[in-house]
Amino acid sequence: MRAIRVVPLTPRAIRAALVASARVQRTERLPHQRGERAAVNRLELLPAGLLHVRARLGTEALATGAELVLRAEAAGVERRIRFQPDERAGRLGHAFVDLRDLAPPAGDDAWAMSLSVGGGDPSPLRMRRKHLDATERVVRGEDGYYRLQARLPKRTKQPLIRCRRLDPHAEVTRVEVGDRAIVIHGELPPEAGETSLVATSRRDKAERTTGVERAGRRFSAELALADLARAGDGEVWDLRVATAGERLRLAAHSDGIHEKGRVVEFPPRAAVADGAARRLRPYYTARNRLSVRSRPIPLDEAERRVAQPRGGPDPPPRRVGETPQLGRRRGALFTLVRWLQAVVRPVMRLLRGSRRSSASPVPQEGKVYILLLNAYAMGGTVRTTLNLAEHLAQRHDVELISVVRKRDRPLFRVPRGIDLTVVDDRRRRGRARGFFERGARALPSMLVHPEDWAFNLTTAWSDVQLIRKLRSLDSGVLITTRPALNVIAAQFAPPSVRVIGQEHLNFRAHRPGLARQVRRHYRDLDALVVLTHDDQHDYREVLAGAETRIERITNAVPRLSGEPRAERDKIVLAAGRLTWQKGYDLLIDAFVPVAEKHPDWQLRIYGDGARRKRLARRILRADLYNNVFLMGVTRRLGEVMSRAGLFVLSSRYEGFGMVIVEAMSKGLPVVSFDCPRGPGEIIDPGRDGILVPPQDVEGLARAMLELIEDDERRRRYGAAATEKVREFEIDQVGEQWESLLSELIKDDGNRAPATAAA
Repeated sequence: MRAIRVVPLTPRAIRAALVASARVQRTERLPHQRGERAAVNRLELLPAGLLHVRARLGTEALATGAELVLRAEAAGVERRIRFQPDERAGRLGHAFVDLRDLAPPAGDDAWAMSLSVGGGDPSPLRMRRKHLDATERVVRGEDGYYRLQARLPKRTKQPLIRCRRLDPHAEVTRVEVGDRAIVIHGELPPEAGETSLVATSRRDKAERTTGVERAGRRFSAELALADLARAGDGEVWDLRVATAGERLRLAAHSDGIHEKGRVVEFPPRAAVADGAARRLRPYYTARNRLSVRSRPIPLDEAERRVAQPRGGPDPPPRRVGETPQLGRRRGALFTLVRWLQAVVRPVMRLLRGSRRSSASPVPQEGKVYILLLNAYAMGGTVRTTLNLAEHLAQRHDVELISVVRKRDRPLFRVPRGIDLTVVDDRRRRGRARGFFERGARALPSMLVHPEDWAFNLTTAWSDVQLIRKLRSLDSGVLITTRPALNVIAAQFAPPSVRVIGQEHLNFRAHRPGLARQVRRHYRDLDALVVLTHDDQHDYREVLAGAETRIERITNAVPRLSGEPRAERDKIVLAAGRLTWQKGYDLLIDAFVPVAEKHPDWQLRIYGDGARRKRLARRILRADLYNNVFLMGVTRRLGEVMSRAGLFVLSSRYEGFGMVIVEAMSKGLPVVSFDCPRGPGEIIDPGRDGILVPPQDVEGLARAMLELIEDDERRRRYGAAATEKVREFEIDQVGEQWESLLSELIKDDGNRAPATAAA
């Protein structure tokens, strides 16, 4: 007789029973409700003015002809859009809708989403709230502007797009902040009559009125700063245009910048009136409406600050190749860290032994491990590494290892079939930490060189955890992605694991101390992968006589959403971290003559970083606040590139310049400094872009003007750029990686040493 095991009714057992019961109910219910099988797992309003719906439909539904059905509840209008299958996952479908097509003919409305398969009756789509992007977009309809927002009602769980018509407003096209007045340019509604500009105080409803000059629907108005600086005035002035018995709020919606309060920054001005002084500054509200913020300041301060932008001048520029010195790398602490590292490293080397000993086992084919500093962060290295991991996962068992983690979800999608493990989880989970862990987290890294960017993100605790992870690897290939990780893996990876180091920067960009460490420890790598022919030559000289294989394999262009548009916006695009290396200060200076000759063109810089405030001050000093915008980080870079007119790279140095290839994939012509290294090996001057001597600001301005003023040349270069990208597709790059992996696994260890002449 089978023995009966009695389980005590503890809280944990009860919870486990409830969870198991819920799972059984779900698996038993879904097969009988075939109409609910289809589910939306991504709903977002894209910057390119598109509605994107990604749904789990199944291969049969896609083959039969699955359609997204949008039905306006009030107007009774229906639109059908065919789902296109996902290349990477056949059961997923994508549907894209132009947001302008969702602007109802009149009044407010809502579009409910349903699914039709094979032309049959629509059945409601369902989704979870976590898959909903609640970002608002404003589009222009036939009779005005509409605000669109994705919603998920709690009762039905059926997603819908709510459309609400904005109140009539006067569209702002340009704001010029002078020493004595604010000049506002814009466009009035067609039915507007005689107009005047009215500034209304939010606190006491006091008003200031000024005249308006008109030319058809266009208008300009000059608002004197002294009128807003009187004693007792409020802190905020809202701006309106009085016309035909109504007052229209000043707002800006037509340029596609949907969160102007975070992007557009106007310079402050000081004004004196009636013996009182105030600091005045225009700004955009959360609804993109134009207002003026005012606050009192001492009279003597006003005299000093008249016509002066906030923050004062920039500090003097650093030398080329110099990396920032952050707080904990200075003074006595920096000296202590270097002393501790000098003591700790030899001890660790004695404990680990040598990876190159004659008794080392021959590696066997096994798992592919890819080591990243932070797989949850934004960056070109993360994006290209995930692209490579997805390709390798088709033939290998791939594990992605992130040294640190600070976020719940990665910024980039991690491909399916790839294991993602974390060495040092920095999220606050309320768990108790032991004495050793708390102490180790308070100490800086003992393995990462202070001149490596990774030093400021790592600690002694991450050192310990990383070594434990490396020593646990059994066999296979380990791919590392930055100098600090290359050096650590070369020292501590087991002899049964082949180590391939990746260099995303050129050797000459490393600081002297880090360069010495590279010379010493890269010799223990089994292979080193660089991005350019010049880097391959340099590292063969640096590692002359070592057994390390040095291969050139470029990064593969990742798949970016967004189809290139035939009609392009007048936007010059730049993207990357806001650091000294990227040279955005040079780009801003170069855009001054461009804005003077073509004020309808804009420069939009996507990214974030330590130099954001400095760049913002530079924009204000150059009076480019109507033309140059720091847009912040975006996950939809592909859509942004697909609508821009020109891409510019202004870096002082690069490892390769992958963002150039990404821009080319969207049909963008490129203007770039011929900096070390990368752009010169990507761009074919006179065919798909223009190369400018390094840090030649005037030359960069001339090159931008050449393409801005020649539409046919821009189109020709963009078409050639699309052809060039085929050289960097993942299929070609992936085959080079596959060849390298197979050769390393078959290698018996009797390799010829590298020479400078190889």
